[in-house]
Amino acid sequence: MFNYYVVGAAADFPVPLAIERFVNETNVVAIDGRPDWTAEKHETLDRLDFRSVRKVQAIVGSGAPGTFYTNLAYRHVSSTRDFDTDFLNWTYLRYGMPLQLKQLESDRRKVSENSVTLASIVEGADCGAPDLIYADVEGGEFDLLSAAVDILKGSVLRIDLEAQFVPMFQDQHLFDEILRLMRSCGFLLSASTFGLWTPFERRSNLPTKGFPVTGHAEFIKDPRLIAEMNDPLRAALKAAVLHVGRGDLLYADHMLTKVVPDLVKSGHNRLPKDMPEYMKFALRCAKLLEQGEGGFAMPGRFSKQNSPAWYAQNRREIERVRATAETELERFLRENGFDQTADDAKAFRQQSVQLADRHRG
Repeated sequence: MFNYYVVGAAADFPVPLAIERFVNETNVVAIDGRPDWTAEKHETLDRLDFRSVRKVQAIVGSGAPGTFYTNLAYRHVSSTRDFDTDFLNWTYLRYGMPLQLKQLESDRRKVSENSVTLASIVEGADCGAPDLIYADVEGGEFDLLSAAVDILKGSVLRIDLEAQFVPMFQDQHLFDEILRLMRSCGFLLSASTFGLWTPFERRSNLPTKGFPVTGHAEFIKDPRLIAEMNDPLRAALKAAVLHVGRGDLLYADHMLTKVVPDLVKSGHNRLPKDMPEYMKFALRCAKLLEQGEGGFAMPGRFSKQNSPAWYAQNRREIERVRATAETELERFLRENGFDQTADDAKAFRQQSVQLADRHRG
């Protein structure tokens, strides 16, 4: 089963495609700072039939005091830090943001309370430690993560969070510090989307190119460190399924045809007799990849001397891949709702044939 922890869940939050496919095998722990949010209807939580849902009212951080703001412009903002007043004088490229921030500062309608650590939330959850974490905690990302290092190393496979290059909040830890912390916990930066801001007051006769200040970053577990996790075989299978959902078949292929067999050889071979659907899906993908359904292996380096010999040796396999309209792997992915991943797999397969043809001699 997947355990998905969402910190900052009052608004709608993203659900990875793999989680939506195996929603009946997913436990969600949703946390937000608003005192009344647990009694409200929630678009995502009510729309999907998760295996279990636990709502928690809390500000998650290091245990130090946190702040909850409320006003008409921003119904809810919960963080472990106050807004940086210098930042309020900057002009954001999206219309209306400075006004909203200044209104928060001027209203001063805020409630301070002690934050709780992620470890304490995990202790109170029946489902166990998280596999995935989504965090939108308004400047408190480092506080949340630095107090949960053991959890991050032991069970977490993916983290999606908001981060800043410029301090929006007082004494805030910025993206570079978060990146170093994530690397020390065995994570790689997988993707990032940062908006463009400008630190100057906007003038109509000046360009507004700006530079990245805030956005979302996604971290994934380094595949070389899966063996050090609490339940490495399950972690490897979960990681493979998550990356199939992201369209990253290269990571999934490495996990299923390299990491999992190595774990089995080293004695991590205990799986339940009644395997959940995500495990069956992962093992089926592994079998198809081992049968060459993902294409054929290209050599690391070509030369005028070895290119024709390589092509001649692999010609039958290249022609088989060329003549295949849809592989069994692609068909299996479509049957399970991963249409975009199947399209990507087909495109990469066709590109591999085109690349091979360049070395025909």
